[in-house]
Amino acid sequence: MFLEPAVTPRVIPGIAEFARGGLPAAADTDDGNTWTDGYCWLYCGQRWTRVLWIGPVSVAGAQAAMYACGPCIRALQEAGLAVHTPSR
Repeated sequence: MFLEPAVTPRVIPGIAEFARGGLPAAADTDDGNTWTDGYCWLYCGQRWTRVLWIGPVSVAGAQAAMYACGPCIRALQEAGLAVHTPSR
């Protein structure tokens, strides 16, 4: 007989609401992600703010790490969700 050790289930913020049909919250500072101080590569262009790595960017064969601040990540999430949300 195989017995699994007792493990406390982990809850990822936003997942439970998402599973109930809600939308996951956008990343925000002090949310447990690895934020750093730096330049926001998205809409606002702030030069020194809290930013989160959002993935690599490739341009003309070169790659760089892309970072964005909390407000720009929320704007990007809203734009992405608007594409897949039916109009009312």
